[in-house]
Amino acid sequence: MLEHGKKEKNVTKSILGFTQELSNLFYKTEKGGYPVSSRMQLIGCFSIIDVLANYWFEYLGRKDGTPSLRFYEYINSFCFNDKNLDFKNSKNLKDLNTENFYKFRCGLVHFYGLSVPNLVIMPNIDDKFTEADMQEYKQKLGKANSNLIYIQSLEIKNIIYKGAELMLLTMIENIQKSQTDEIFKQKHIEGVNRIYEKMQKEGAILVPMKEMEEIRAKIQ
Repeated sequence: MLEHGKKEKNVTKSILGFTQELSNLFYKTEKGGYPVSSRMQLIGCFSIIDVLANYWFEYLGRKDGTPSLRFYEYINSFCFNDKNLDFKNSKNLKDLNTENFYKFRCGLVHFYGLSVPNLVIMPNIDDKFTEADMQEYKQKLGKANSNLIYIQSLEIKNIIYKGAELMLLTMIENIQKSQTDEIFKQKHIEGVNRIYEKMQKEGAILVPMKEMEEIRAKIQ
């Protein structure tokens, strides 16, 4: 059986890996634009949130909760609070609450549309759409509705990254606490083991390109 330290490394590597893969949806062309649409980028963001929320509930050993509850608790714990500096310093998301964010998620993922009337998906700031463009567009829209909340997929991605970091830091703090508390230590070990075991049963493993080339060479 794999020792606990190696399981911790595997779990951490997995979290860092799939959050990093999200960046592939945000690549820029040589001209500076984002070829992947903001809606598809956001759907990728919501998929990662769901995975992180499931990891967290496995760590806690909680079997209760609908997908919405897991989403709510994860977002409130690691994303929509002052510890998440990307959210705290956001100029666009001050009035966005978890409930509306989840409704927005469901509308986009299940119907590729908007289910919250006052949310507006805005392009990411890049060489084609500048901060000045953003402010000008917000002023025009604001004349008709001052309660609009502006969603940019890149900003949501950064908040997710910071949330994943905060979750890992919480686990690290628990490791430190477990050095002096045997009961706490056992809970931490069991939490990591639950995630690891679920990864073994349900996790998707990406075969490295180098290994794929070696397999192809053997077949040929």
